[in-house]
Amino acid sequence: MSDGVMLFAQVHNEEKHIPEWFDNMMKICDSAVILDDGSTDGTYELLRERLPEKNIIRDKENDWSQEVIKHVRLYSHILDNFNPSHIFTTSADERI
Repeated sequence: MSDGVMLFAQVHNEEKHIPEWFDNMMKICDSAVILDDGSTDGTYELLRERLPEKNIIRDKENDWSQEVIKHVRLYSHILDNFNPSHIFTTSADERI
């Protein structure tokens, strides 16, 4: 059975965007897996209010030089733990 459309995003210090962004994205997505890339502003705590722990990958530091590796790790986590019909990628400052 499919988990439907899954939101995929990498975020860093997006506390001001998370509430509106997440609610907006969940209008078209059935679930989400988010990589918190070393946020220090409360982003992780807002995500935890909205998602189970297995749906959040938390890195301790923001290292954009490793972005491709982090995306591969995030896709692998999704495919190992979920069965999405589609994966929708976005940034936390985007709206539909």
